[in-house]
Amino acid sequence: MQAPVSRVLSDFGRRLVDLRRERGWTQQEAAENLGWPVRDYRAAELGDRNLRISTLVDVSVAFDVPIAELFARPLFHDVRRPGRPPRTPAPAVNVAATPIPARGRRGTAPKRKPR
Repeated sequence: MQAPVSRVLSDFGRRLVDLRRERGWTQQEAAENLGWPVRDYRAAELGDRNLRISTLVDVSVAFDVPIAELFARPLFHDVRRPGRPPRTPAPAVNVAATPIPARGRRGTAPKRKPR
């Protein structure tokens, strides 16, 4: 039984992530080594690009691996989406110990003397 194309592309993208991390490359560096725009490389890692055979040859040369190794089972099955890292919660602040800055009230500007 053949694997669905989306699964193959997804596994291929995860494998790209593995190979890139093994080399200590950023997505920017991997894209530069391939001569691709970064957005195209990211799309390949996400499994959103269906690559031609000639492009697969370029990938195998850039990563210095046989083409068959590009389709090996990925080491990591959970790949993070590209972008900013998740936010870490801000440290808890003791509200009772935090001084509140003094503010004036609305309408308390000095009154002008009538002319």
